[in-house]
Amino acid sequence: DRVEFIDEVPKTSVGKFSKKALRDRFADVEVD
Repeated sequence: DRVEFIDEVPKTSVGKFSKKALRDRFADVEVD
C-alpha cells in the first residue's frame, strides 16, 4: 500500500474538496 500526505487539500470556490484537482495531481501515480 502507498499513502501520500499533502499539506493542503485543494478546495473549490465554495469550500468543498476539489476531487478533480486531486485526480489531476495524482493521475501519473501507478497502482499495482
